[in-house]
Amino acid sequence: MVAASASASHGASSGGHAAGGHGAVSPEMLAARARQLAMGRRSSWIFAVAFSGLILLFALFHFSRTLMHLQGNRRGTVGKAFVAPLRLYRSVFLRKIPKVTSGGHLLLILTYFALNIAITFWDFTRKDFDFPYTMFNKRCGWMAVSNSAFAFLLAMKNSPIANLTGYSHERLNVLHRWVGRTIFVYSQLHVYIYTAVYVKQRNLTKLQDLEQVYGWVAFAAFNILWASSLQFIRRRFYEAFYMIHIAMLIISVIMLALHKPKKFKEVMIATGSFWIFDRVVRHAKQLYYSYNNTATLIPLSGMATKVVLSRKVHRNPGTHAFLSIPTIRGFQSHPFTISSCNDVEFVIKAQKGFTLDLHKYALKNPNAKVRAFFDGPYGAVPDFRRFNKVVLFAGGSGGAFSFPIAMDIAMHAGKCNVTHVEFVWVIKDERHITWYEDEIRQLNDCPIVNVSIYVTSKTDPIVQSSPSNDEEVQNEKNLRQSMILETSQNGPNADGVDVTPVSPVSMDSSSSSSDISEPGSPSTMYNEKPLSADPEKDLAFLTPVVRSKRGRKDKKQDRLSMLLAQIDAVPARGIATLSGRPNLTGIVREVVKSTEPMDSIMIGACGPVELMRVARNAAAENITVSGASISLHCEQFGWG
Repeated sequence: MVAASASASHGASSGGHAAGGHGAVSPEMLAARARQLAMGRRSSWIFAVAFSGLILLFALFHFSRTLMHLQGNRRGTVGKAFVAPLRLYRSVFLRKIPKVTSGGHLLLILTYFALNIAITFWDFTRKDFDFPYTMFNKRCGWMAVSNSAFAFLLAMKNSPIANLTGYSHERLNVLHRWVGRTIFVYSQLHVYIYTAVYVKQRNLTKLQDLEQVYGWVAFAAFNILWASSLQFIRRRFYEAFYMIHIAMLIISVIMLALHKPKKFKEVMIATGSFWIFDRVVRHAKQLYYSYNNTATLIPLSGMATKVVLSRKVHRNPGTHAFLSIPTIRGFQSHPFTISSCNDVEFVIKAQKGFTLDLHKYALKNPNAKVRAFFDGPYGAVPDFRRFNKVVLFAGGSGGAFSFPIAMDIAMHAGKCNVTHVEFVWVIKDERHITWYEDEIRQLNDCPIVNVSIYVTSKTDPIVQSSPSNDEEVQNEKNLRQSMILETSQNGPNADGVDVTPVSPVSMDSSSSSSDISEPGSPSTMYNEKPLSADPEKDLAFLTPVVRSKRGRKDKKQDRLSMLLAQIDAVPARGIATLSGRPNLTGIVREVVKSTEPMDSIMIGACGPVELMRVARNAAAENITVSGASISLHCEQFGWG
């Protein structure tokens, strides 16, 4: 939730007024308010120092690990002493745990909560807990505002945190969402306790003051933002969630600054500055890289689309960018991993919304060139060429992350530290090999790369995220059927051509070759071989058999038929595949056995949650105090 916005701190702020704020205010009351204001500001400074220290700690950790990798076997006594506890920690906290990415993530979240609780009750006295809880109410407001600035910093695509810690915005998104939830809790406490105070004092008219109205607007904006960020809504209506997110965070920041300008104005200006800076940098990048830039759209099997941009962009392999194609959907930008180490290419799996519209357009207009806007690259991906051994695990479309890294190493074979690459790609449909067929052949020719392609069960969670395989096949069937009906209605068309979709698997297998005309003739079957014996054979239904009744051919239908047959073609011989789920732990163990204690191993993984779980546990189980150094970098599907 990008902006766990500061709506939090809206509520009233001057609770504890004598007689509801009417009449003269006693010197004691003025002194109490001054003390509360000073304590609130001090708590914000403590918050800033505490979390700056936490970021610095991660930066030192990142720097020290990078330095140790560069030192290799030249590591000194101090460095060796530092390695042992660090490896013991990583062997435990790298592992996936239920509901959380890893044990390390859980530790970070618990540390974040502990700091918030400590700062919330810091320097409280016994009187501060007496009704009307004025100090606690005010502190909740200050904590909400302080957390808002932190939430914005975590959400920035061009955040300094990425360079300092090695964690870019998409990996910080987990903490960003917890910060948003924390702001929500603080804001509820701030508003409802203050409201109870005014009800108790019979001073509800105070809630109608202009500054309180600003607070209520901010509170409403943040509650809308929070509700739209719920996982159920976020994953199903991402475009709507994003637009609501941006609109509500702008409203909440402005209203909070107006709510208590003397208290929160500076913090809100700083918070807004983070967001404006990030937007200015992003738009500057987009303008530069999008000038005279076009995208070529190539439809692929399995409802995927390859997008090739005409502009070159300097980047590290494995990074991602935000892509906008106004021809498909205006005013929308979506993140995709750059799937090539040379040209700027994306292999995009159709789900719904923009990606589905993109695939439809590519099928209707293969190789079409359209205007494209590019914002990136982003991602703090380590330099895999620095390591001695590299293990890459990819599940399905996660190949977009792994293939450019493997290709980059292969292009620099003999010129970098890498002596061996173990590349495992797990797919559920053999047709998906066509997504990276050229890259696979080049990697197979590289002596230091071993490529293993596993075709596993279509319901195996190691490759299956969402939707389910049956839904995916049905979606592809429905899409193709609708396109065929768009080009021509079932039965003879105006030219006398019967374009009724007929499944080749349903045709009489005894039909002789003379029953099928040569390609390009009025009577042509373009996909006579079923893909498989499972439900996906129904996709053959969507490659129509075109027969002429008056000797003329429907060229548009013919082109569509040939295109569908072409993208459904299984790669020619030369690319071997294995069946079943790979033993990722065993693969890592074998690589570790072939290394020296001073060697370094990098494991990179990208795919569904289950693949990440197995990869994390495989890395953790093979980390030893005296063995080779093992690092892990994960890119999980989706940030929701």
